[in-house]
Parts: sequence; structure tokens; C-alpha cells
Amino acid sequence: MVRQNKNIVNAPNDPNFTSIPTSLTKTIRDDMFLRCDTGPGMSSKALGYQNKCENEPEFSHNIHKIAALVFLKPDDVVKGFEDLSMDLGDEDQAVLDYFEETYIGRLRANHTRRKPLFIIDFCNMFHRTTQSLMRTNNSAEAYHRRINSIFQCSHPILWVFLPKLIDEQNATHTDIVDIKSGQAPKSKKKNERFEKRLLHLISNPHQDILTQLDSIANNITL
Repeated sequence: MVRQNKNIVNAPNDPNFTSIPTSLTKTIRDDMFLRCDTGPGMSSKALGYQNKCENEPEFSHNIHKIAALVFLKPDDVVKGFEDLSMDLGDEDQAVLDYFEETYIGRLRANHTRRKPLFIIDFCNMFHRTTQSLMRTNNSAEAYHRRINSIFQCSHPILWVFLPKLIDEQNATHTDIVDIKSGQAPKSKKKNERFEKRLLHLISNPHQDILTQLDSIANNITL
């Protein structure tokens, strides 16, 4: 006889209920695609950091310096992290611990590092910046907003969907022809200025790694 499972969630964010089974958080290649640590505790902690970043400029700049590590050469990231860890104060330690465990790897007693959740080469942006490659999915999100603005509804009927899709295909084809003809893709001048400054910093880095991180932090947004 099969007994009914009566382990029902008491509340939407019941901390005693595992909403995502561990076996479902990884693919067959053991790549993690769902995180199990996004419960109420993590949300409130993240919200606290967000408020702190908005209200404390110095703390916000320190967070940007930690993020700037991904723009160093891959071989310099660990050295940059160690120097930055010595330079920042105790109030930044929780963020440093998270970054170390996720992207650098915890330091063992024998002074070697464990394998991080994401290896440095996977998340490093140095070569993507010098080669003018995409670093975010902003363009995909922008196109998603464009499609939403075109259809003006979530579930259009077929006779509304097809004409608008044909119009969008024609507009996209026109953009492709213009680019192939030598016209530069449209971009915001503000983004162009930031890209040029960031590329100049990466191509001509400061000798002191902390100065380099501080300079990069002034040119990135989170």
C-alpha cells in the first residue's frame, strides 16, 4: 500500500522544506544550473548589501573593486584577490569570502586552493574585453523588450502574430544589410566612452595591482 506524502509546505518560504531537491540542481555533466541557497536568509542578506551599496559610497566602491578582478589577466586574478583581501576591511569580508569560494577557491592548509564553483577562465572578462566580444546578455534582454513592445500582449492570436513577426523579420533584414554595407551598429555614446576607457586601462595597466583595480572599479556598473 502506498502511503500519501503529507509533507506539505507550511508557508511559501518555509525554511524547513527543501523546495529544490539536490538531485535536480545539476545536469548529467555535473554542471550546476540551480542554486539551493536562495532562501529567505540569502534574500535578506542580499537585500542588506543592496541597501548598503546605495547608502554607503565607500562600501559600494569596494564591491566594485572586487568585481573588477574579472578584468585582470587570468594569471593575475589570484594575486589581485589576495592583495585586495589585505587592503579591504572587516565589513567587506563576507563578500570576499563568497567571491573566494565561488570564483577563486578556498585556501587549504598546505597553501593550495580548492577548485571553485566557477573556474577563473570561465568568468574572466580580460580577453572578451580586448577582443570586443559580448560580456553580458543585455542585447538579448533589449531584444526581448522590443518584441514585447511590438506585440503588446503575452499571447497574441495567430493572425496578429504572423504580420508583426513578418514586419520584425523585414526590419532585422534591413539592419543586417546596413551592417554588411559598412554602417556601424547602433550604440550609445555613453557606452562607447566607457568601453574605450576600460579597454585603455586593460591594455595599459597600472604597475600596482590595487591601483589598477581601483581604476577599473570607476568604469564598471553592477
